[in-house]
Amino acid sequence: MRSSHDVHYGRVVLPYEVIDDGAVHVANGRIVAVGPSHEVRRQIPGDAVPSSGASTCLIVPGFVDLHVHGGDGADFMDATPAAFRTVLACHLRHGTTSIVPTTTVASHELMLQVLDLCRQFKAIGIQGEERIVGARALGGHFYGPYFHEEAVGCHPPPDFRPPNKAQHGPYLSNADSLGTGTVAPG
Repeated sequence: MRSSHDVHYGRVVLPYEVIDDGAVHVANGRIVAVGPSHEVRRQIPGDAVPSSGASTCLIVPGFVDLHVHGGDGADFMDATPAAFRTVLACHLRHGTTSIVPTTTVASHELMLQVLDLCRQFKAIGIQGEERIVGARALGGHFYGPYFHEEAVGCHPPPDFRPPNKAQHGPYLSNADSLGTGTVAPG
């Protein structure tokens, strides 16, 4: 089986330097070399067919977004795998490689559905068994529903509520699907 190699040339932005004539070598979906283009070219196996030529593009690390509700006409609160795939694909197209899907104020049942999907999509990124074309889900951002009336902001009144001890158990049992949480119970 022949390896898949791709080399991207351009201005490479690293944490502590910018390489004007840089290159990023990707083999089988993994970055294997980053540096000045002349050094990266020397590391490419002889049987590889790398990209050729210089480019003026800017190569930067992927963005990580810690608070995302949706994109491309879909919302995580739609609570369907299709909506999750749509949002994740949309954000990847714009340079975001990792996302924390964010809930909004909703019914207890809907919150649990979204948290379950956060768990499923987080597992896809970790296990890698099912590939999706989109940003990687890092775990959900539990945003509400516990907002005091003065702190509710733009959230719809029917679903924000004071903390409810009976609901804590099911939310906490989804802790493996969570990355962060926001509440303002007052």
